[in-house]
Formats: sequence, C-alpha cells, structure tokens
Amino acid sequence: MLKLNIISQELKKEIELKNNYLKLKNIITYLVIFIFICSSFLIIGEYIINSYAKELSSRTISISPEAENYYSNIENINKQITYVKDIQKENVKWTNFLEIFSKTIEPGIILSNIEINQDNQSLSIQGIATERQDLLNLQNNLEKTNLFTQIIIPIDKLTQKKEINFDLKTTFKSYEF
Repeated sequence: MLKLNIISQELKKEIELKNNYLKLKNIITYLVIFIFICSSFLIIGEYIINSYAKELSSRTISISPEAENYYSNIENINKQITYVKDIQKENVKWTNFLEIFSKTIEPGIILSNIEINQDNQSLSIQGIATERQDLLNLQNNLEKTNLFTQIIIPIDKLTQKKEINFDLKTTFKSYEF
C-alpha cells in the first residue's frame, strides 16, 4: 500500500494541534470529573462527621447533669465516711477493755475505784489486795496484756504483807482493744 501525503504542512500542524487540544480537553474533563467526585466524597464525609459530632455533643450534654449528680453524691458519701472515721477515732471500745481488764483481776484483789483519763491516757486503780503476792500478780497480769506502758505501784505499798490499800497508776499504749 502506498501512502500519499497530499496535505500541506500547515494543515498537518493544524490537525495535530486540534488533536492535542482534544487530548488536553479530555484530560481536563476527566480531571474535573475526578475532582468533583473526590469533593463530593469529602462533603458527604464532612456531613456525616458533623452529624455524629452533634449527636455526641447532645449525648454529652444530657449525661453531664447526671454525672454532676453522681459526683455530688460521691462527694457527700466521702464526707460522711470521713465524719464517721473521725467519730470512730474518738470512740474507745470500753467493753473490750473491761473484758481484758477483768481477766487480770484475781480473787485476792478488791477494787474500790477505777479512774480512766482519756486526755492523758492514764488509768488509776484503787483497791485492797489481800496479800502482797496478789498485788504483784495484778501488776504482772496488767503487763502481760500489752495495753499499758508504765505500771506504777508505790514502793511503800510493796513493803506491806497483808491487807494492802493500793493506788496503782499506769498509762495506755493505745486505745486499740
């Protein structure tokens, strides 16, 4: 087959220019369509995110009063617990003390007075011991309880053998009975 080139050079350039123009026009058209599709996706995504953000914001606003109510309830409960703890710190379980103390008293001891001073944590016991050994046993028994730091019996009371009027003084280690 034989090709004849009967078109002039100018016409060839013009045809080539038109072809290039059409190609460029098609590329730009496809590019505009692509940008339009991408921007549509972005706009739809923005709309979805904004609607979700509004819903989340409304949920947060509706939960906030309830959360504040819970917070104030928790705060009140904590104040009550602190108040009760303060009361319990001041409270001494005297029944437990008396139970432990009564086990230290032997038959040869007759108590006439027990004085407990909470401010200086002291205990004063007055009574009559039948014999000196009963008084010493009382002192030893009180020491064994580990409730007291110093158990003081005047020396002149220890020189007597029978019917000893004693005044024993001691201090509490703690009020944990």
